[in-house]
Amino acid sequence: MRIRRLLLLLLTLQLTACGRAAARDADAPDTLAAADSVPLPLAPNGDSVEVVEHVGQVAVEQVWSPAYGQRHIRQVRVKVDGRDVLVDDESRGMRVVSYWTLESGGRTLVVLGSTFGGTACERTFIVLDVRADSSYVSRNFGSCASWPDTMWFDRAGALWMRFPSWAPFRAEIQPGFVPGPPETYVYRGEGRVEKR
Repeated sequence: MRIRRLLLLLLTLQLTACGRAAARDADAPDTLAAADSVPLPLAPNGDSVEVVEHVGQVAVEQVWSPAYGQRHIRQVRVKVDGRDVLVDDESRGMRVVSYWTLESGGRTLVVLGSTFGGTACERTFIVLDVRADSSYVSRNFGSCASWPDTMWFDRAGALWMRFPSWAPFRAEIQPGFVPGPPETYVYRGEGRVEKR
């Protein structure tokens, strides 16, 4: 009986202390939330823009939109020196995979990985070629694998990228499944990517 009373007393004291702390915190400014996150600016339609990555003169932004009570990525923008060079309404997220400042020709090459959601294709890639007077954006390419397993430059300055084979899980679990060969792509400049 004494143990039960002691436990009840302890529980009462804890609840009282929690109630006092909650009342004190309600009067105080929310410094913890302000320190942990920066609120995203809202557009009139409720969209918010978040800078995901900023490397050198290249920035990747995601436009978040409320839908059905949840936020989702509505658009991805890639900017060079503050101006849009790529606006993608299909992507559900984009990241910088690699970034090189090349002395030859005074240019910067950026490999970007773009996800689309679902299970049909994990990720595709884009090369952004930034020069002093212009920027070039390649078409989407890749084997749908998460990352290239090897990237290298040849003597002519072309960027070679090899991707492992990729298949959806539903195909991989089928009896007799054999993975395909790796895929190799070459970026030679001015937005041109070719499969080898």
